[in-house]
Amino acid sequence: MTKIKHLKDTSAPKGLTQEELNEMNGLSKLYAQIKSRVADSAMMHYQSLRNMEACEARMQKFNSEITEKYKLNDDAKIDSQTGEFK
Repeated sequence: MTKIKHLKDTSAPKGLTQEELNEMNGLSKLYAQIKSRVADSAMMHYQSLRNMEACEARMQKFNSEITEKYKLNDDAKIDSQTGEFK
């Protein structure tokens, strides 16, 4: 059997063309921007949920205080326009 010698192909490109390099870098930058927006969106979602929970806790406390102060039944309704009990 004869051994085949592999010769280096000197005509092979040594790297990307400038156009390919620009596209690769542009896509990498776009990916990083989108990834950052997704992370920002997730953080905003998390913070909004925490704010909503805090608001619910304040509402419950306020309702309890009003119920106790005015000796209201648990099923009492308050008109949000006039403040009258129903």
